[in-house]
Amino acid sequence: DYSFYSLPHNVFSRIAMILVPKIFMEYIFSATTGYRLISDHAPVLITWSPSAINESSKRWRLNASLLTDETFQSTLKDEVKTFLEINSKGDQPWHLIWDALKAFVRGILISKATIKKKSRNLLQTQLEEELLNLEKKKKKYKPIPPQILSVFCKKYELNKILTGKIEYALFRTKQYYFESGEKARKLLAHHLKKIASSQIIPMINSPNSLFFSPKDINKAFVSYYKDLYSSQQTSDPLLFKSFFDKITLPHLLTDNDNWLDEPLSLPEIGSAIRSMPSGVGV
Repeated sequence: DYSFYSLPHNVFSRIAMILVPKIFMEYIFSATTGYRLISDHAPVLITWSPSAINESSKRWRLNASLLTDETFQSTLKDEVKTFLEINSKGDQPWHLIWDALKAFVRGILISKATIKKKSRNLLQTQLEEELLNLEKKKKKYKPIPPQILSVFCKKYELNKILTGKIEYALFRTKQYYFESGEKARKLLAHHLKKIASSQIIPMINSPNSLFFSPKDINKAFVSYYKDLYSSQQTSDPLLFKSFFDKITLPHLLTDNDNWLDEPLSLPEIGSAIRSMPSGVGV
């Protein structure tokens, strides 16, 4: 497939690519070329899955963009008012009502954010499918039919959706770095991880071939040191016995052994202290 379309020349070409080191090749499952949705360039997509992914639990955070919707503000005020009218009757303590109200409002916010996200994703999917069909017609028919000119309007609508996602992602990123900028938490761990990654062995030269996979590199190291520390001689017990029988090993006499086992005497301790360099505390 093609990754670029030149409108003035009405020509398709391939000029986009993704470069990855060989160490990542075993983690890439597929590589495809997408369709031109907004610009003249088609996205190049890869499916990449590392060997281990540490998924951390996510904490819920308020989507501040919901509070800019005046209709939702009015709905939220009515819901809170109704909740207080129903639950403030009786002898319930106010701190319990306050905790219940926070959980109630959080549920409304999550429900609203979920509905908004689903509707936005549905609209995005519909626009992408329509642009995909128009893109196929553009490649099939030349010159371009007049009805395909509507692709620019659909690209504009899709661009607004994608821009909104990017703005929200940037907002969350700035908020995260503002909260964690001066704390030795994930930012420090991420920095240390980058240092550790720079020290990874990318490949190893074996007598037979080159290895790029971490598993193959580990196996090569294991095989090398296993052969290095393995004895090349046959383990015959008779040969060992005949060798050690010829060796006369020195040993302590009984009197010397008993003398070493005796406790230290005061004169010996005093002599050891006086032999120490001056200025050294005991």
